[in-house]
Amino acid sequence: MKYLIDTTQKLIHRSSFVRDSCAFHTTSLESRESTHSELYVQKLIDEEQYKKCERCYSTIYKRD
Repeated sequence: MKYLIDTTQKLIHRSSFVRDSCAFHTTSLESRESTHSELYVQKLIDEEQYKKCERCYSTIYKRD
């Protein structure tokens, strides 16, 4: 899975589920990262206090 990372808001998005309500599209290009590494994502959560985007990680996908 590909992850999109907002380094300004410290949010991690799942690229397959990111949508307008996540507001990732408003993040400047300089404040974006992407990765396929689950280990890197977990490191950001554990060590850098990043959070998972509630919209991307919700168990039930709802269209906006």
